[in-house]
Amino acid sequence: MFRSGEGLSIRLTITLVAMALVLVSGGLVLAFVYRTSSEITKELIREKAEIVNSSIVEQVRAHLQPVEAQAVFTAQILAERDVATEGKEAVADLLFAALAASPQVSTLALVDSDYRLVRAFRNRQPKTHSVNDWSDDLGFVAMLREARREGAPHWGPLFYAEASDTSYLNYLTPLEDANGAPYMLISGVSLSAISEFLHSLEDEISGTPFILYGEDQVLAHGSMRTGYAGLSDRQPLPPLADFPDHILAEIWSPDRLPALERDLVNDLEARVLNVGEEVFVFLFQREASFGAEPWVIGSYVTLEDVASELTRNRGMIALGAMVILGAVLLALVLSRMISRPLHDLAETADHINDWELEACRPPRHSLFKEVNEANQALASAVKGLSSLQVYLPQGLAERLVQRQEAGALQPEERVLTVLFTDIVGFTAMAERMAPEAVLDLLNEHFTILANCIRGEGGNVDKFIGDAAMAFWGGLDSDPDHAMNACRAALRIVDAIEENNRLRRAKGQSTIQLCVGIHSGTAMVGNIGPAGRVNYTVIGDTVNTAQRLESLGRSRHREGDEVVCLISGETAKHLDRAAFRLTSAGSTVLKGRQEVTEVFRLERDDKSPA
Repeated sequence: MFRSGEGLSIRLTITLVAMALVLVSGGLVLAFVYRTSSEITKELIREKAEIVNSSIVEQVRAHLQPVEAQAVFTAQILAERDVATEGKEAVADLLFAALAASPQVSTLALVDSDYRLVRAFRNRQPKTHSVNDWSDDLGFVAMLREARREGAPHWGPLFYAEASDTSYLNYLTPLEDANGAPYMLISGVSLSAISEFLHSLEDEISGTPFILYGEDQVLAHGSMRTGYAGLSDRQPLPPLADFPDHILAEIWSPDRLPALERDLVNDLEARVLNVGEEVFVFLFQREASFGAEPWVIGSYVTLEDVASELTRNRGMIALGAMVILGAVLLALVLSRMISRPLHDLAETADHINDWELEACRPPRHSLFKEVNEANQALASAVKGLSSLQVYLPQGLAERLVQRQEAGALQPEERVLTVLFTDIVGFTAMAERMAPEAVLDLLNEHFTILANCIRGEGGNVDKFIGDAAMAFWGGLDSDPDHAMNACRAALRIVDAIEENNRLRRAKGQSTIQLCVGIHSGTAMVGNIGPAGRVNYTVIGDTVNTAQRLESLGRSRHREGDEVVCLISGETAKHLDRAAFRLTSAGSTVLKGRQEVTEVFRLERDDKSPA
């Protein structure tokens, strides 16, 4: 016999099969298309990357090579003159005129052997020149001595000018004038000018160009075109690690994507990095033509900019993946449409198995005819069982279902407690009332009793006219059957008194009730002929409880709305500290021979709620 929960899930099976079909077929097509288009795209990207970076390098060279030519030409003119006798003003005018031939140069300086220099400035109006003695500047003196030993024009080290708060790239040209006096012509290109030049290239290359001095200093960048704070003789260039452009500062980060680097370029150096939430491509090459320290000249762009075609290919893959995902979701929806009604059927069957009929929900409509038919059949079964349930003692149906064995409710002797109730003077009351009012009164009364009894785990056996019978410890073992029955009786006292207050407020007749409780052995189970079986309790214990209820009429005191009498047998099972018991004497009950000790059960603050 199969157990509940065995077997494969229909929803999971349908979903997995659909997913497998979609993923295999869709994945093969997408893989073929992506591979073909990617190879074509990568080749186009390589060509584009090489063209862009070559353009930057060539334009940097084109920007600085005229400085070299201008310096050599100016040195030749000075070599034909007697510089010492011409005077500082004449030399300054010559230098200022030479600036016009090379707009890249910011300043020209002629330095004699005593480190006195005449300088001409491009953008210092009205003062276009100055004469200075820098013999006390040890760094400047060391630079010129090294340049004289070099003996040929060359790009010298960077130099920081405190007066203008900027650093200069210097082209040093040694010369002798007509009298053989040694001089050094210095062509200074400010880093601001080079950065301005790089900034002008940004729109042309659709990226951010840069020049690094070595690998750890920034020589030129668009953000430096208006200067850079914090430079000094000891630090003429901004360190890369602290540079405000946090993207450029990550160029040597180990967080690389080498596979993409191989895809993008052949001959150029490239680094593809994750910076924040974006992927950036750095394309560069090293240039050793402008000084002892090689430059790193290049640019960076987002992967979308440099490889938009490749990104579009990935977009195609993403679109395909979305289509596959949509197909999977559709499979999930279809599997849910098929499996959900079946799940509801199984859930309803489980509720029936546990006799939880109130938890059974109305069946949902399905697209499938067979499922709707099964739902309708099961709903009819629930409806029929719900109608039957009202005729069975509370808990009886659950016991029948849970035991699932023949003879589960065959009569057996048990120790239990029986409770009887009866309305005093009901016959006379009913004669004065319309039948509908009598019916409403009984329905209201029995509802109160049933709630109190079931609230303490009891089972309502039957209603007989205006009387009710209940028991504890019949269906299942209950060591506290007497305690629970007495708690239920006290609940009944409170409930009847509250209901009487409401009835008086409405001008209706109040109810006086007698309750009898007795504990002892009795036969409990299915009793009656085949086809008309009744689950009930029989025996002297039942009779005694009923006789105690009848005795309550003679024990009625003025003001009592409920008289509750219990036997001494029941009292033996109680915690006397929790209940208020008042002796009502001993008596021989009708139909019995032995004396029964009787107690009145009353409500007080010690009684359990």
